[in-house]
Amino acid sequence: MGIGSWLLELGVRAEAVAGQVAVRTGAMPLQWPVGAGGLVWRLPTDPHKRASLFSASQTIVVNEGEVAVVLADGQSNGALPPGRYVFEKQRVVGSLDIVWIKTAQQALKWGIGNVSSSDGIQVGATGQMYLRVADGVRFNAEVVKGATALGEIDLQRLVVPRVQGVLRPVFAAWPAVRLQAERDVFREEVRVRLTDALSALGLEVVDFEVVQVDFPPEFKAMLSAATMNQLAGNAALIDAQVRAQSMLIEAQAAAQARLSMGAAEVHLLTQMQTAGLDPLRLKALEALNTLAANPGPGGSLTGDAARSQIIGQVTAAALAGAPMLPPTPPPQLAAPAAPSSAAGDAPADLVRQIDQLTDRLARGELSEELYNKLVARLEARLAAAGA
Repeated sequence: MGIGSWLLELGVRAEAVAGQVAVRTGAMPLQWPVGAGGLVWRLPTDPHKRASLFSASQTIVVNEGEVAVVLADGQSNGALPPGRYVFEKQRVVGSLDIVWIKTAQQALKWGIGNVSSSDGIQVGATGQMYLRVADGVRFNAEVVKGATALGEIDLQRLVVPRVQGVLRPVFAAWPAVRLQAERDVFREEVRVRLTDALSALGLEVVDFEVVQVDFPPEFKAMLSAATMNQLAGNAALIDAQVRAQSMLIEAQAAAQARLSMGAAEVHLLTQMQTAGLDPLRLKALEALNTLAANPGPGGSLTGDAARSQIIGQVTAAALAGAPMLPPTPPPQLAAPAAPSSAAGDAPADLVRQIDQLTDRLARGELSEELYNKLVARLEARLAAAGA
């Protein structure tokens, strides 16, 4: 061994002896060692570090995220929250043990399989839960039980069977379809029941997560088919709603168009009346224009002269402001019968008939075409009579 190694070992020993002396004299506070793992750290049983050997007093430090349970002669004196505490020698009769416990959240995995739902479906589930120590004294009495160390794996081995004992009756009360559709409600129910079950160990359930629920393949296929049918029905319903909405919009648009057209016509009539025009008379003039542009079939009263006479009378009445009465057509006159050969062929009678036809032409009772035909016939008879 070289001189350097010897001096280094001597320094380590000197530091250890100084630490032991500091502990025995109460000059060095006791606390959870830095870097020590696990959930629990108990005051070591080394005689040089026993609190019963304190010469005068001893300082105890409890850090954030910890709680310290003080045991005087094996009896719990309560739990110390984070802080600095000094124990006097006269208060220690026999031995003083201190158990430091971590109170931060611990994440534990859980799982369960081959459980039956209320409708007889075999299911399984996995997830994760978050626990914390809420009652240090109860946790020490029910979980630690004198152990000098406790790890997360030890806590999981203790808690998971209790979790499974809670999950089995909850699964048995739920149908498989609800487990699939109402995962959050199921999770909350389990969390509440676990809180009641684990509170006896001094633990609090901060959160409970269901990562996966395993169903038989046949059940998954049934759910998939039901979902597809529901989606198809929803699509048909949406399509019908869209068509109904389109028809409603079209009907509203047509009604609005008719309303707008009617409003425009009312506005136009109002403007015409304001300008002193009678809309009814204008309508009558439009009808006359239509009559003039579309003459009826030929006849004694539908010739140009008769039609002109009717149109002239109605137009004059409309422009003059007279009441719009339907025009009275001239009396229909039959074409004069050819005179008999006994008396009608006398020259005087023929001349008188020609004069009568001339008067009727002047009064507008005959058209010029008909007048010419009748006069030509009478003149021919007059020439035959030798007049």
